[in-house]
Amino acid sequence: MSIISSVFDLGSIQRDGRRYCIERHTDHLGIVHVVEYLAEAAANHTTIMNTRALRIAEELKEEELKYAVFDAPWDYVLQWTTNNELAVWVREKYKQDKNGTLALIASRILEWIANGRFTDTQVRNAFGLSAAQWTTLKAKMQTLVDNNLVVQSAVGE
Repeated sequence: MSIISSVFDLGSIQRDGRRYCIERHTDHLGIVHVVEYLAEAAANHTTIMNTRALRIAEELKEEELKYAVFDAPWDYVLQWTTNNELAVWVREKYKQDKNGTLALIASRILEWIANGRFTDTQVRNAFGLSAAQWTTLKAKMQTLVDNNLVVQSAVGE
């Protein structure tokens, strides 16, 4: 679940000493991520490439986490992250929600439990709660989801 190969090619030197550089980062799925840029004359292309490979992997992971929670079917197979990382990410998003996605996150958590992606115990542990605290939070999540469905299905006259 990472970038497994990175290479770069350099073009000719420009008048101002900069060089055109094309990086190719291949991931574990065989997908090639291409980055093109004009590098400064004294640039260390290997360091730039290696740093970018790490950043690409992190960006792909973050995008996948968002997709898994907000858009993917519940049984989406993770490519860039693990269920443990997903659980931690969801916990942080749930704890820090400020943009109205709390009901969506709660809905996804309950859906994952219902469909077997996670157990109650796994989610409870990710949230760092006792059994009683988890039971209370899960009931609150269900109420939130139910209320959100009522709002979503409301129609005017």
